Amino acid sequence: MPPVKLPYTILNAFTTTRESGNPAAVVPLPSPAAPPSQLSTDDLLALFPSDERLLSVAKHFDLPMTAFPVPLSSSTSQPGLASSTGPAPSYALRWFHPDGEAPLCGHATLALSSYLFVLGGVKQLRYQTRYHGEVSALLVSDPFDAGREVVALDFPELRGFQTVPKGSQRYAEIMSSIESASGGWKEDEVVNVEESETYVLVELESGADLKAMKIDPARLDSICPKQFLLTQLADPAGSPAHIHSRVFGTAPGHSYEDTAIKIHDPRPRPRSGKPDTGIGLWIWLAG
Repeated sequence: MPPVKLPYTILNAFTTTRESGNPAAVVPLPSPAAPPSQLSTDDLLALFPSDERLLSVAKHFDLPMTAFPVPLSSSTSQPGLASSTGPAPSYALRWFHPDGEAPLCGHATLALSSYLFVLGGVKQLRYQTRYHGEVSALLVSDPFDAGREVVALDFPELRGFQTVPKGSQRYAEIMSSIESASGGWKEDEVVNVEESETYVLVELESGADLKAMKIDPARLDSICPKQFLLTQLADPAGSPAHIHSRVFGTAPGHSYEDTAIKIHDPRPRPRSGKPDTGIGLWIWLAG
């Protein structure tokens, strides 16, 4: 099969300037001739080119993440985020960085959603993912600025975590790794440590200065290659809960910070000021 030319765009999330933020590439893939009504994992994977092809595209961009959406049929259901809009466009979605597939990615999903909202004139989007089921996005009024809209993401609950007991060898390994990779780390501010097959989560007390912490994810040896989540309940008395989080990728040779609280505008801005959808990229749409 000959190569097929596809549009792509590159956007920077969490910034209002083109020189900062967290970049992600968005590569829309063709819609299947007959999208399945129900998606098993095998059905979802069959909608995409081979992993090798997707990885080669991610390597070509050499960005923290590349999002690959495949259009599916619209849905009238409204799971997760409440909405009064009509049918929500649905997509199968996978994320790749230059070293492999990511199970979930916040900033690339934010970038993709902003891109699709601009192009599609809709208020809600649904994504079917390989590892975490359904993710949804909604265009809502900014709670801090009533004059504009921002993208809200509804991610599924992460499951399979086990508490890492304080005083255990694994707890000491994680603490030592974070201390060697950070500036201003205070172990006495740690409230809880949890771990799953793909994540290490450290909860800090509400008074910790999470924003000011300097973390070098390339030095998180005892956590690599899992994703590292730092989180805190910023306002325990508030309702609804106000949670601050930072997420770090620790894959060898490709460490990065995915989602940070140090943001001024949560809606991504294209590097050129508008989505650059006219640039082509050659990839093989074959197994």
